[in-house]
Amino acid sequence: SISIGLLISSFAITMPHAQSRRDELQCDSLCFGSMTSTRSALNLIGSALMGRLSDSDTSILARIFSPTTRAGGGRVACLYIGAMATVVGSVIGTYNNSIAGLWMQMIPTALLQQNFSVLKAMLADYHETIEMAR
Repeated sequence: SISIGLLISSFAITMPHAQSRRDELQCDSLCFGSMTSTRSALNLIGSALMGRLSDSDTSILARIFSPTTRAGGGRVACLYIGAMATVVGSVIGTYNNSIAGLWMQMIPTALLQQNFSVLKAMLADYHETIEMAR
């Protein structure tokens, strides 16, 4: 999927330089620990938010991203939202070279990048559909 490709490419670009970038911006262990804790909290909130959205096939976003009336429209919408969050986080990280930029880069991906969980749910739905068809 395109979202997983974007996620991997963004990590490939940012991860080798993340430690040196934090050092350049004087982000010490307290700063990094705070960012990690905040990321975990946002990830928890985002997983509940995206999980609820992915289960709804009648939401506005599900109808926008998957205009057909087939099941799974909420999951498709969540995959697109996750891909957009990855792009937004990568752009913020690329063009903002400050501690605030590190924090802002983390927010969209921590909240909205739940593509692995959504993809697992989508595969479970497809497996269930195949089993019912037998």
